[in-house]
This record gives sequence, structure tokens and C-alpha cells, in this order.
Amino acid sequence: MSQEYPSNSSKSFLYYLSFILIGLILIDKSLHRKPPKLNTQKLNPINHVQNIDLLEDSNIPENNEETENSSQELPIVRAENNLKGLSEFSTDEPETLQGIYFLKFYQAGNKNYSKLVKVQRKVKGSLKKRIKLVLKELKKGPNAEEQDKGVLSVLPSKFQYSKKMKLVDGVLHISLENNFQKNAGKDLMQDRLDQLSHTLFEFKEIKGIKVYIDGKETHTMGKDNLKIPDVLARSSFRKVVFL
Repeated sequence: MSQEYPSNSSKSFLYYLSFILIGLILIDKSLHRKPPKLNTQKLNPINHVQNIDLLEDSNIPENNEETENSSQELPIVRAENNLKGLSEFSTDEPETLQGIYFLKFYQAGNKNYSKLVKVQRKVKGSLKKRIKLVLKELKKGPNAEEQDKGVLSVLPSKFQYSKKMKLVDGVLHISLENNFQKNAGKDLMQDRLDQLSHTLFEFKEIKGIKVYIDGKETHTMGKDNLKIPDVLARSSFRKVVFL
């Protein structure tokens, strides 16, 4: 029996069909191929943007140094029950004129009111010595010529203060004896404090005054319990007369 072989046309058709089938298989594999994994560690950090909510305060770092500095505009004052010697003093100064404050009373209708009167005294020496000299002059009161012009002092006749004062960060700590406030009403107490504070503020080195009574911290003074701040500050509230 003779064997039959496919014709040339049949072979060509089979080859063509096989080629199409192989092509379809390759196309199918390319469509289902997984994308290559990216190495995220090699990304450019400039292009790697994090998702941050800028409205949240917690995402904004705080500048603690700036906050602390802004809160230190005023000196922090603590109670000083043991007032030691003065510190932060300048060198000796030549003789200069230093302002000292007394009072003068005026009448408007049925009411009396006072104004501060600024006079001058000659002082020299270290800051410590000059402070003591003006306090001594303040205690002495106005001279005869000034008294003739109606100037007076409302400080106690036995005005006393402790020689143990302290100047720290521009704040002068000074202790007064109890008679500074004894039996003083509100207006009289304010006049006494103004005489003292305005006189001491004539020194540029003094930025604030911490007042004690018999070495103890106090927040009120006088029989009417006039409230006083922790640190007395410069004030332009009172009217001042210059002689």
C-alpha cells in the first residue's frame, strides 16, 4: 500500500496557521506581564512629596527660643526677705544735679489736690552712695526757700529705710519701716509712694522698684489697704511742677 503525503498547498497553510498561533501567544503574554517594581529608596527626595496638612499647628515647629525671649521683656522679681548689699553699680560719678520730688497742694473749688514738685540737689560718688544721698535729702524735706513757695513733704517725720538694698536686673529692692504706711489713707499713701518712686527713678539704672515693709513682701499699704504692684514702674500719670 502506498503512503500519501500532503500537498505543497496544504503545507503552506499549516505553516501560516502555526505562525499566527505563535504570534497570538506572544501577544497574550505581553498583555499579562506585571510592571517592574520601582526602587522607592532611590527616588529623588525633592520629588518625593509627603501628604502634610498645613492647617494643623502640630506640623509647624515652634521656635522656643523666640517665645522665651518675648516673655522676658519684664524682669522676674521674687521675694527677697534677706536683702543684701547693692549690686550692679556704676563707677564713681562727678558732682551732678539729681532730681528729688516733694509736693505742693492746690485748691479747685471745695477740693484740694496735689502735684509733684521736682527740685534738685547736688550729689556725687558711686550709684550706691548717690542713692543714699537722695534718700537722705528726701528725708530732710524741702529747704526754707522751697517751703516759702508752698512745697512740702508728706513722708513720715521718722522716715526710715534699710541700708541693705539690692539692685538686680534693673529692679531696686528696698525695705521701708512700718511707719511709712502707718495710719495713712489711700491718697496720703499714694503721695508717699510717688515721692519715693519718682525720686528713685531719676537714676537711669533703676527700671523698677520692689518695696518691702520691715523686710517682708507686701501687696497692700496704709489703713485703706492700697494695692500696689509687685514692681513699681515709671509713670507719667502725676503732674509735675518744676521749681
